[in-house]
Amino acid sequence: MNVTGATLIDSKTKWFVAAAILFFHSYVVSGYQSPDFPQIYNSETADNRSPMPAEDAARALQLPEGFTATVFASEPEVQNPIAMNWDARGRLWVAENFTYAERQKRFDLNLRDRVLILEDLDNDGVADRRKVFTDQVQRLTSVEVGHGGVWLMCPPNLLFIPDADGDDIPDGPAEVILDGFEIADGGYHNFANGLKWGPDGWLYGRCGHSCPAMIGPPGSSPKFRVPMDGGLWRYHPKHRLVEVLCHGTVNPWGHDWDQHGQLFFINTVIGHLWHMMPGMHFKESFGESMNPAVYERLDTIADHYHFDTRGRWSESRDGKANHLGGGHAHVGMAIYPGGHWPTKFHQRLFTLNMHGKRMNQETIEPQGAGYVGHHDADFLVSQDPFFRGMEISVGPDRNLFVADWSDTGECHEATGVHRTSGRIYKVAYPNANSTSLPFTKPLCLSANGPLQDLWKAHQNEELTVEQLHHRLEHSDEHVRAWAIRLLFDFWPLDTILGPKPDTRYPEAPATLAKLQNLAETDSSGIVLLTLASTLQRLPIDERLRIAEALVRREAYAEDPQLPGLVWYGLIPLGQNRPDLLVQLNRDCRWPKLNQWSARLLASQSEDHPEPFNSLLKLAMEREQEFQIEVIRGMTDGFRGRKKVTRPAQWPDFIKSEGAKAMAQPTKRLSILFGEGREIEELRKLALTSSADTHARQNALECLIDADIKDLEEVCLELLATHPLNVTALKGLAKSDNPAVARSMIRRYPQFHPQDRPRVIETMVTRPEFARELLVRLGPGKDQIPATDLSAFHARQIQALNVPELDRKLSLAWGEVRETSKERREEMARWRNILKDDTVDQADLKAGEKVFQKNCSNCHRLYGKGNSVGPNLTGAQRGDLDYLLTNILDPSAIVGKDYRMTLVETTDGRLLSGLIVSDTPVLLVLQTASQKINIPREEIAVVQTTTSSSMPEGLLSHLSDQEAIDLIGYLMSGR
Repeated sequence: MNVTGATLIDSKTKWFVAAAILFFHSYVVSGYQSPDFPQIYNSETADNRSPMPAEDAARALQLPEGFTATVFASEPEVQNPIAMNWDARGRLWVAENFTYAERQKRFDLNLRDRVLILEDLDNDGVADRRKVFTDQVQRLTSVEVGHGGVWLMCPPNLLFIPDADGDDIPDGPAEVILDGFEIADGGYHNFANGLKWGPDGWLYGRCGHSCPAMIGPPGSSPKFRVPMDGGLWRYHPKHRLVEVLCHGTVNPWGHDWDQHGQLFFINTVIGHLWHMMPGMHFKESFGESMNPAVYERLDTIADHYHFDTRGRWSESRDGKANHLGGGHAHVGMAIYPGGHWPTKFHQRLFTLNMHGKRMNQETIEPQGAGYVGHHDADFLVSQDPFFRGMEISVGPDRNLFVADWSDTGECHEATGVHRTSGRIYKVAYPNANSTSLPFTKPLCLSANGPLQDLWKAHQNEELTVEQLHHRLEHSDEHVRAWAIRLLFDFWPLDTILGPKPDTRYPEAPATLAKLQNLAETDSSGIVLLTLASTLQRLPIDERLRIAEALVRREAYAEDPQLPGLVWYGLIPLGQNRPDLLVQLNRDCRWPKLNQWSARLLASQSEDHPEPFNSLLKLAMEREQEFQIEVIRGMTDGFRGRKKVTRPAQWPDFIKSEGAKAMAQPTKRLSILFGEGREIEELRKLALTSSADTHARQNALECLIDADIKDLEEVCLELLATHPLNVTALKGLAKSDNPAVARSMIRRYPQFHPQDRPRVIETMVTRPEFARELLVRLGPGKDQIPATDLSAFHARQIQALNVPELDRKLSLAWGEVRETSKERREEMARWRNILKDDTVDQADLKAGEKVFQKNCSNCHRLYGKGNSVGPNLTGAQRGDLDYLLTNILDPSAIVGKDYRMTLVETTDGRLLSGLIVSDTPVLLVLQTASQKINIPREEIAVVQTTTSSSMPEGLLSHLSDQEAIDLIGYLMSGR
């Protein structure tokens, strides 16, 4: 179909330009653009600075001894390069993106993007031929060449422009192959990117989790689309299948394959280095998996971070990073395949560190069933303040090519975009043997060996099932692993779309028997991890036999990847055949998997009691450790329930050694099952001042969860007892009695200072409580200081939507809402106050105290604070405009994970915060000071807003000196 709207110009214009390209072919080759190409402009406002001259910047690059850097291409021949890839003729295809704009604008659709072809005709390391393949696209993030044309990622679309004869002129209009890669309002720098051919012949791509996708061919209904919440996907050009391979991370912007065809990718904000196997679920910066039965997600494989989360940020920012690596933002990635460079660099992983203006180097080694990444010396450091490396690619001559966006700021472009500059550097080892080497994409295909033969035969569709069966016995573990993958390459993963092949082919029983044998006998961790990944491709009733053999491998009980990946494949088994899941637990030697099984079966026990009772019966036959894992799983599985039918096996199970060892959780479960005598014992324990404090705390939490009749009375009695008074607030929040609010105010001085925000947060959830609070806001005895009321609390009172309370708030505390004009004036006022010499004189100790009081409830800095909002340690804190924009106008751009949600409960409370988890039973809300578990049956209305969870007005209630100290502390390196 023809592309219209924001992604491609209308077809008439397209063909006019195509004709112009035909007519002016020689002039395009010499480096000119189409006559109607919009004028490029700079919106960068950073003191009218310019990048270093390209040749000077190349000479100033710090590199290991023996390496040199030269300019392959620079402005005006190339500008804003966002991605690049090589074709089979050794030419470099470059994607130039001009439509990406500053955060307030997001995209300037009066501009267009462009695809270039750069060629070095005389092999002197400098591009001396430049062609424009197309300049008719927008939001371009990636380019790849193959299968008779050019593939472009232009979110929300994956485009294919045919060029069957390879004359570098489009044969026709672009076709939308896939769509649904939407660009979210708050996450426009997390959009889809990263097209690369894999060794299996599929086209791979990436997508950030702030731009959740619903992928499918154009016109597909939602039920036939694949959901994606960050991660990697692939598309098969011949069979037209699309598959989401994994979910999670934050913003993956680089991936490559090692010599064994293992895929590694780079990520930003949280851990930077990840190993991908199909079916994996990875950690994100906030929240939980979109699959509620994914109880724990996989973490980075790196044994380090490139910034110190505990402090000393001065060692990891502004281009001064040392062994830490430079910061949290990583862009572009390549694994050096071997060739002309010294052997010690072969199979090293390279990635660009944006804040550090450098290239990090990682060593990857096998560990357990997967891999671990170690930090090595940074390979490249730039002296150009405009250096913003975007992509790394190994060229046909086995040297590294580095695309430089050439701009200031980070990916959010808070200070505008410098579009008229851009560079591509070539990093070479001149003393190396210059003998030409094979060049096939990806480069892991260029070597000669049994793996390469396997991949090539698969791409040519020359392999038989029998041949793959034979390779399952190969001496090379990676050949065995890939034989497993290729046997099931077209079997549907849980997220595959398109025509599904017949999974019941005649050889299936023999194949599954061979897999079971591998699971029982193979000594290779990577083979076992591949088997775990393959579970998600098997029919549900065939998964047990493979999984049973894997979970007996006690040596992998604590492996960071294998138990989780096996569990992801067992989730549908537990949901559809829970009796088989119990059977698997009989010999399972992995504690986490036993706990997850108990959790899933417990959560389903009201509808399917027999499998859960069978698990309890099995637990009584097994060891104490197994019984403890079952209790932990039950506790998690029943969370959010107020009452559950008692399992038939419970009276016998509580006599077990494991139940005795877990006395408090067992009592909680008994209360949940309606055993009244436990409540009386717990009430007595909670109110006994001489009893152990921790035991009293647990008892009070049990009583609150059970919502006993005299809960208000019990909690009021404990309101003066620290630390039980903080827990008592949870019980008092259920009351609508104004006298309760007055009691909280009276006892306010007896709360520890760090707990007082919880008191106020409780009082702003109901109009009755907020009214009492505002009456007693001010100086004096029995009053609450107005300075203790934060902007978060003020916005919560406004959300109650009671005009009387708004008036009282204005009189007692001040105004919150600002117009756009007022916000601009406020921005200008603070810029004038926060001049460099003023901030340099800030009292950093005082600023830290202001941060702790006003910011640390939600943000972490130097390892201190809470992780409600983004971690500030790795943010662009050295830029005043960046800080002021985010503080004064936090709702200008809001990522999906940080949008405020309002929850109205059936008992009349109004709560606000971020949704951490949402299941049919329980919603977990992160407020400014705590996580609140809200049973679904107690929720009346849930409303997700477009506003940030961070309120406006943060600086308006600080003195100028307090604000100076705060900004000075935020911008400081210590």
